Amino acid sequence: MSEKRLKIILPIAILLIGITITIVMIKSRASVETRPPREYAPLVRVIEAQPTTHRFKVATHGTVKPRTETALVSEVAGQVVWVAPTFAEGGFFEKGDVLVKVDPRDYELAVVTARGQVAQAKVRAEL
Repeated sequence: MSEKRLKIILPIAILLIGITITIVMIKSRASVETRPPREYAPLVRVIEAQPTTHRFKVATHGTVKPRTETALVSEVAGQVVWVAPTFAEGGFFEKGDVLVKVDPRDYELAVVTARGQVAQAKVRAEL
């Protein structure tokens, strides 16, 4: 036989032999006897969980960073006379909450002085 024919016939022969062996194995297999499944007792104890309160102590290392940082700047000068208890490191507050109260005397005096200057300017303008 030529080498070219051998390259064609050999793979086909191997394939046919494999198919024949597979068919023989399938037909000659023994039948499997089926039994009903056995029930096994569980190997664990079961208890019903009840909700309770418990405080856990967790020791850890790391750096805590705030989600939001804000720099607060006063628009008026004066001495701070009251600070909200929530205005502290880590404190929470909402929009519109009063955080500090400034002594109003300084800016009330500034308003009176400005009104006096306006009145003087009006008098000068009338002359």
